[in-house]
Amino acid sequence: MYTIILLLIFSALLIWYNCSERVKFQERPHWLERLTQRKKICKLFSGFILLISLILICLEQGIGAGIFAWFIYIMGILCMLVLFSPYQILKRNHLLFIVMACLVLEISFTYLA
Repeated sequence: MYTIILLLIFSALLIWYNCSERVKFQERPHWLERLTQRKKICKLFSGFILLISLILICLEQGIGAGIFAWFIYIMGILCMLVLFSPYQILKRNHLLFIVMACLVLEISFTYLA
């Protein structure tokens, strides 16, 4: 559950970050370039995904701890995005491997232990 929530937050913040006009991008994937052409729709979509993730975290951890954890997750993921995006260190295959490894670990510790 947490892996999926963090993936939702990461994808929403990645779209929001790429909609920024202040950041000078060297090279973006074609799909991301097309997606971020409509900035208002992208920001609304990102906000909707963030709201869904907030609701899921509040259901999982409770309202007080969920809101606090949601802000902590957002700050951590934004730091990671700002740090890794200019260098283009994380590629699609790297992210897919990290998400799959986290999902396998989460499922194995949650349901098999």
